Amino acid sequence: MTSKILALKYRPQKFSEVKGQEHIVNTLKIAIAENSLPHSIIFSGIRGTGKTTLARLVAKRLNCENPVNGEICDVCNNCLAIKNGKHLDVLEIDGASYTGIDNIREIIEASQYKAVMGKYRVFIIDEAHMLSKNAFNALLKNLEEPADHVCYILATTELHKIPDTILSRCMRCQMSMFSVEELVSTQKELLDKENIAYDESSLFDIAYAADGSMRDAQTLLNQILLLSHGKLTKETTSNILGLGQRQDLYTLLEYLLCGEVEPSLVQFQKITKQGILGHMLLSQLMDLIYWLCCIKSTPTLKLEKSYPDLERVKGSMLADQIGLPKLHMVWQILQKGYQEYMSSPLKGPTLEMVLMRLCFIQDLKFDLVATNTQIEEPKQWKSWDVLLRHIRQHKEPVLYEQLAKTYNCISYQQGNLILSGPDNKTLVSEIINKLNQLTGISWRVTIKNGDGTSSTAPHNDPQTSLPQTTDPELPDVVADLAQTFPDMVVTVNA
Repeated sequence: MTSKILALKYRPQKFSEVKGQEHIVNTLKIAIAENSLPHSIIFSGIRGTGKTTLARLVAKRLNCENPVNGEICDVCNNCLAIKNGKHLDVLEIDGASYTGIDNIREIIEASQYKAVMGKYRVFIIDEAHMLSKNAFNALLKNLEEPADHVCYILATTELHKIPDTILSRCMRCQMSMFSVEELVSTQKELLDKENIAYDESSLFDIAYAADGSMRDAQTLLNQILLLSHGKLTKETTSNILGLGQRQDLYTLLEYLLCGEVEPSLVQFQKITKQGILGHMLLSQLMDLIYWLCCIKSTPTLKLEKSYPDLERVKGSMLADQIGLPKLHMVWQILQKGYQEYMSSPLKGPTLEMVLMRLCFIQDLKFDLVATNTQIEEPKQWKSWDVLLRHIRQHKEPVLYEQLAKTYNCISYQQGNLILSGPDNKTLVSEIINKLNQLTGISWRVTIKNGDGTSSTAPHNDPQTSLPQTTDPELPDVVADLAQTFPDMVVTVNA
């Protein structure tokens, strides 16, 4: 076993030992080799990605007495002093503890003096986003025009809280999150160096729980090794990471989606006895639903080894049984239930009511089912007047003007229309298209000129000319009356 926690014992001491940040390391090495490194640098990224580590390595490289091919020697007096935190020219402060302008003034005053032990005075400000507004303002001029022997290095997890005036004066280095594969590979190296036996699947579980942070992965690994007596086992890993509780959550979700109220409440009581709070329970259920939706949308996730076995096996089983519409409905209920829980004075009953609400989802049908409404039969366009009235009701004034005034109806039959008027093939084509759209049936329109010729083939069975029983300009009610009672005489008083 180690006498020191792994995160500190195996902290990188050279650029070559840094993992997952090659793009930043190469940039820094080239800039230092060409003597073009900016005097102000800011490292940003999530916790545990190596921001402070890289800041110290830059300080070591700037003051290293015997660099080899741009690499830190790590054996000279300056390197050893920086490594042990005893170098007089490298000052590291915590921005969360020293937030005021007086602390920054001390740095500014110290920057006026030449380096004592090395070549450069390096000031590392960790958690820089915690500095006050006045402290940032005091730094502005020094960051823009520092002395040649000074280098300012800022590190932050919340880059958006750094003023733009500061960012514009710094070289920005965005740290990348570590992939699961990188975390597993690093853990294997550490365990091999410590001669500790391990279960490879446990390493993937730890890497998944670390969520892209190298320090989190090493801290979890150290904790599990302390409880497993020098051997990394699946059982101890599951207990530390709460995978047993995760299994209970899957069981609860399965009961809820099956509509089993009593087993759901029993399982809920079992989980709450483990110490999980109500809002955390709802959040974790939402996380499960999100994971199931991911599996439904991207089935290849079932084969990704980077996810724990529990997530892939249990998640795949549930995802195959539930459709996306139902999952989205569950998500909405959990979202609404979370809001109700947070604002309710009765936390326990509210949470149980939300869970019971989920139990009734299986009674709802989420598939698109055709309604029982009868399919309407296509309308019959029995007369010329009915067609004109339909055109007028659907607000087609141009077509109505063409049929009612520009042309005269010689013969009408549903689907076949013979008109008299000027021959215009383009206009005839437009009339046919409009009639097809409005009526839902296919029309044939023939135009006969005054000389007796027609613009289309003659009608197979021409119908005799229909008398105009109604005036197209009459109101719809009068037109309907005239249609129903053809012998009726309608008089309209102007």
